[in-house]
Amino acid sequence: MSLENEKMTQKEVAEYFGVTVRTVQRWRVEKIGPAYLQYPGRVRYLREDIEEYENRIRIPFQNISAAYKRRAS
Repeated sequence: MSLENEKMTQKEVAEYFGVTVRTVQRWRVEKIGPAYLQYPGRVRYLREDIEEYENRIRIPFQNISAAYKRRAS
């Protein structure tokens, strides 16, 4: 299995994002987290879906000098 198709547990996803398993469960219930696979009695996440979710929630760094110029105007 390639790394991009690696399946991760809720615990592994929680560790990846630095949150609790309960937070990962809440994301799933509220449909605000990464895509997941639902098997009977267990949930798994594909690493590629975790990385895609991380890219989607990424906030780009604003150019500091441009911000200062706008402030000075």
